[in-house]
Amino acid sequence: MKTPYFLLFGFLATAFGVAGFLMTSDHFPKPSIHEDVMMISVEDRQPLDWEFLDLKGVSSPLSGWTNDIVVLNFWGTWCPPCLREIPLLVTLQEKYRNQGIQFIGIALDSEVAVREFKETTVVNYPLLLGDTDVVRFMEVLGNEIGALPFTVVLSREGEILYSHQGEWELAEAENELLKALKVLQISR
Repeated sequence: MKTPYFLLFGFLATAFGVAGFLMTSDHFPKPSIHEDVMMISVEDRQPLDWEFLDLKGVSSPLSGWTNDIVVLNFWGTWCPPCLREIPLLVTLQEKYRNQGIQFIGIALDSEVAVREFKETTVVNYPLLLGDTDVVRFMEVLGNEIGALPFTVVLSREGEILYSHQGEWELAEAENELLKALKVLQISR
């Protein structure tokens, strides 16, 4: 009487195994943006190839700031260290804007929360909304644990010059920004 159950379980295990193999192999087409253009994985895209929505719903490519050193700050309205850090970033943006440094805040948050935050807080740099891949993007940039805040300094070419996990202190931030400015001067 036990033999039919073993056969049934064996058959089901084989069926699920074959289904799993087919789904992970090249037997099924990969999703694409357009019919003839395949999606590029997170790991294959350069940092400046990324695009995020602004608070108006417009796609903003990071490549739009390639004349500057780009400082990406990943944050959330629900993150106390992120909120403590923002006045420092505002000060640094004001101080270094004319020297070729552009801060960009990428929020791991809802549009509503970011919009409400922006209405009550002075931020002198663009705030963009992280998409579903933003955690993986942070990982590619060096944030192995997915913690916030996370800040990355990119060269004009998209090379990672520096990354910092956690709240940035003024002395360390200015030291790294001055190093980045030297890179910018060399590349001009």
